[in-house]
Amino acid sequence: MDAEEKKRQSNIWLTLCRDWLLLVFLALVGFVWEQALMLVTTHELAESGFLSLPFCPIYGFTIFCFFYLFGTPHRGRYALKRIKSPFWRYVVYAAIAFLLPSFIEFGVGVFFKEVFDVRLWDYSSHFLNIGGYVSLPISLGWTVALTLFMRFFFLPMRRFFQATPTKAAVVITIISASLMLADFIYNIVLLLVE
Repeated sequence: MDAEEKKRQSNIWLTLCRDWLLLVFLALVGFVWEQALMLVTTHELAESGFLSLPFCPIYGFTIFCFFYLFGTPHRGRYALKRIKSPFWRYVVYAAIAFLLPSFIEFGVGVFFKEVFDVRLWDYSSHFLNIGGYVSLPISLGWTVALTLFMRFFFLPMRRFFQATPTKAAVVITIISASLMLADFIYNIVLLLVE
């Protein structure tokens, strides 16, 4: 492997480390968002998500899955980039922003219920829900939120995290990934023991 190839691979790895930092930040923001929402609506703190640590990784993973597959609504990626009309690009982007997170939410919810007999969330009391795993009004709300977030906030936030010094990015990535993995394994073991 020549020096140019090593440098390219190192740059990719550092970009992914820095993207991981943003993913962890979004998972933390998702946790705080859910706690605040539950506190306002039910006057109680929620048992939010699957991890014991204060993270809801489904937020960060969904946003990055969306970014790497579809880009942002004003720039697009892959097939979306070919849509020249900004109006239609936003319409298609919003449609995907409705479908993909809904499928992810449904899939994760069903997986945990079927495999571990654990219900991470329950939308049964919401209007137009599917098995309590997804709800049309909530999915529409997330569609608007995701489209606006990806249009106005994602790229500036990504630029901010991409400016993290190399050593800090690597150390924080290793520590946070290790903690999340250990937390995930710990909770899986708890589910298997029960």
